[in-house]
Amino acid sequence: MRYFNTIRFLQIYRCLFSHCISLATFYTCDRFLPLGRYGVDFFFVISGFLISLKLFQLKDDINQRTLSVRKAFLHFFTKRAFRIFPLYYFVLFFATAFNPGEIRGSFFWNLTYITNFHQLDLQEWIGITHFWSLSVEEHFYLLYPLVILLVKRKTAFISMLLIAAISIMFRSNEIIEYQDTMSAYIHTISCMDLFMYGGLLAYSYHYFKDSFQHVFSSIIFRFEVLVILLILFIVLCQGWQNDWFEWVVQRSIIGIFFAAIIASSVIGIDGIFGRILSHRWLIRGGQMSYAIYLIHNFVPGLLMPIKQLELHFLLEFLIYLIVTITISYLLHQFIETPIRKRSKKLIPYPRKR
Repeated sequence: MRYFNTIRFLQIYRCLFSHCISLATFYTCDRFLPLGRYGVDFFFVISGFLISLKLFQLKDDINQRTLSVRKAFLHFFTKRAFRIFPLYYFVLFFATAFNPGEIRGSFFWNLTYITNFHQLDLQEWIGITHFWSLSVEEHFYLLYPLVILLVKRKTAFISMLLIAAISIMFRSNEIIEYQDTMSAYIHTISCMDLFMYGGLLAYSYHYFKDSFQHVFSSIIFRFEVLVILLILFIVLCQGWQNDWFEWVVQRSIIGIFFAAIIASSVIGIDGIFGRILSHRWLIRGGQMSYAIYLIHNFVPGLLMPIKQLELHFLLEFLIYLIVTITISYLLHQFIETPIRKRSKKLIPYPRKR
């Protein structure tokens, strides 16, 4: 899993580019190829994979009676809280203090991680708009352990399939019955199949590692991934999608494709491409991905005076990128990293001796 941080950074870069070009009205490629949306969906899939692996480990210890269910839940939620809350609430309180308008008005919703439902209620992007995805992630963290830790292994597998199916049907209903693309995008249920693709991948990796290695390291599999990518590209270029196709079928296919990318990275990537993905700068960028995502939508507001200079878009994006990464580095270095190191000492893995 050595490439995960690099993949995170590449997906974060897509979000940065997407939100930056949305500021330049003469650039319309984001409407043609929604990079930001795909970046968020990828993070849902990778979260499903990584969180599932952690829960499967806890579940194995519960089954072996080396860990109680209560301690498993306590360990999982405490680790998640230390990982997510400190930086999230630091950025939230800072942004709220300096913005008396929409951000302060949506403070309660951001505070309680129900930003996506607030935006659905208003049917518009308001306040800290990108926090909707963090709300969905938090809902996943709160509910998903119940699916994995409290049921038998086979039941957990069936439950993941059922959740994915319900999510797809929910998106389909939102489009067919209500023509509500926003709900099909940011409602918690609408996103759950993406987490399950990662979860099902983690299930096969954890419990059937030999078969996983055999299938996902084969030339045939990698060829199939390239074919799927080509089909997706053709579909996007030809504009074959209507709302139902885009939000139901296409989103599901792309989620499965992202799971295939994760599988390839777990197996390992040889040659020059593998060496590029292992570059320390890219790995470092992936380690800062959470901080980058939290603050990237605030940076355009800080750079509004630069917009008035009417610089070339690429130069403007370069400035945006440098400022975003610099602020993210400071947050990661002086807030996120010290807290994570401290949490490892405070919350050791709870095994009986």
